[in-house]
Amino acid sequence: MRNKPFIISILAALLLISLHVQAQKPDKKGRISDYSDFESAMPPVRYHGNPIIRHGGWAGGQVQEPCILENPKDRSKLVMFYAGANLVAKDGGKGAIAKAWAYKSDPYVWFEYPGNPILTSTGQGRNDGTHVSQSAIIIHKGTYYMYYSYRGTEVLPGIRYATSVDGKTWIKQGTGDILSRGSEGSPDSHYFEWKQVFKAFGKFILMWESFNGKEWTACMASSDSPGGPWTKSPVNPIFRPSGTDGTFDKLFAATPAFYLINNKWYFYYVGACEGGNYNYNTWDMGAAELLGR
Repeated sequence: MRNKPFIISILAALLLISLHVQAQKPDKKGRISDYSDFESAMPPVRYHGNPIIRHGGWAGGQVQEPCILENPKDRSKLVMFYAGANLVAKDGGKGAIAKAWAYKSDPYVWFEYPGNPILTSTGQGRNDGTHVSQSAIIIHKGTYYMYYSYRGTEVLPGIRYATSVDGKTWIKQGTGDILSRGSEGSPDSHYFEWKQVFKAFGKFILMWESFNGKEWTACMASSDSPGGPWTKSPVNPIFRPSGTDGTFDKLFAATPAFYLINNKWYFYYVGACEGGNYNYNTWDMGAAELLGR
């Protein structure tokens, strides 16, 4: 979501697993059968029991950035890796990575592991300023594709990518950004970071969180190839803060991620209800469901 000391590079390792849970496709009776249906069904409908994971304990200020996989040892369960941190005002925002699990039959109810928490910008062929972070990875035809954010003299200018044949040695690809911040007034004109990538409906879909100077939202783009070109969706932003008093996500909706579970599209995100600098807000995690129209 921002330049935290605990940016989830663990995603690189997590997404090396072939994601059966993402590879599933709706059957013919499913209400969302192609990308057009998927896009027109936006926005997802919030779960009435939100938030599903609350800040507290070692993550005294924030929980965020969920990455959800099928448990390779028990296909009836899901495993979530997520980040958490204390507030910047308390100890500089020190954070770590944690785990939780849920039954696939009820992906709204998560059980946090009692042992939580559980666990650089030049080189690889190109200089990407002073910082690279927020990696999202997909495997296609034996090649690993990593999409990442970077920082330099301009803060968060866009997303770039690198490839690998073994998941260990990476080469930066392209001549620059594959997706950049939008023009003034667009949903992602000021901020463009955390992301998820997956394949569905014959397309590669990239999610990210965005800020236009007024509200934090979720956006997406699609491509026929993992190397691009990428096209931003005309329905962006696909998810916004609730704007409702008393809700945990009144002002912020960030770290968006879709997962296909039991032929339904579930949307996980984090939200905050306090204004001002997000570094000093408390964040909780929520979920929503995509309904066909």
